[in-house]
Amino acid sequence: MKHRPVDTITTQIESILTSITTEGTESEKSVYLIDETTVQIKQQVYRVVKDYREGFDYVAFEARYQEYFDKFDFIVGDWGYDQLRLRGFYQLNRRKVPREQTIDYLEDYLKEYCNFGCKYFVLAKEEALLKYNQLTQAPSRSMKQSVKPTQKQIHTRNVKEQQEIVPPVKVKTAKKVKQRDNFQIKQSKRPKVKSVQPTKQADTKTSVVAQTNKRKFVIKEHQSK
Repeated sequence: MKHRPVDTITTQIESILTSITTEGTESEKSVYLIDETTVQIKQQVYRVVKDYREGFDYVAFEARYQEYFDKFDFIVGDWGYDQLRLRGFYQLNRRKVPREQTIDYLEDYLKEYCNFGCKYFVLAKEEALLKYNQLTQAPSRSMKQSVKPTQKQIHTRNVKEQQEIVPPVKVKTAKKVKQRDNFQIKQSKRPKVKSVQPTKQADTKTSVVAQTNKRKFVIKEHQSK
């Protein structure tokens, strides 16, 4: 009776296990590359919306992907020390979701948790990408409901802006101007001279009295003999 070599039996067992593992891997595979910018995960189609410094590597992404990321609208992958890390984000303005888990937190995430200038990429579900563009391009409700300012409000606002720009100028008050205008130079009056006419009696003395403001001068005339 001939015995088979041990190496031959071991080789056959390894071959069988390898084939079983390969079949199981192919049946569980759910990530497919449609083209350079399109990836299909199960029945969901994703678009590569950002590929900074050619950070998207399909082989590495397929190896790192897990079903945990199915619930997210966006998947971000960043590189550090030749290792790919994945992070999921939800759509904008999603209820009961903190901002740290929405896509508008992407820039803060890259600054705080990723290496400076690292390679990264962003995958987005097709319907999430369309909604994102609508949310970012459409005006907000608060702007639609805002009331247009009236002409009076616009005039008041313009006056305030001019007051802020133009420095205040000191203006003389009207009272001071009026007081100066009321100033008058009084002219002194000339003293009046009163003349005293001589009386009817010839022998009486005739006197002329000249009055001034300060003194009285009396001139007496003597009767000639």
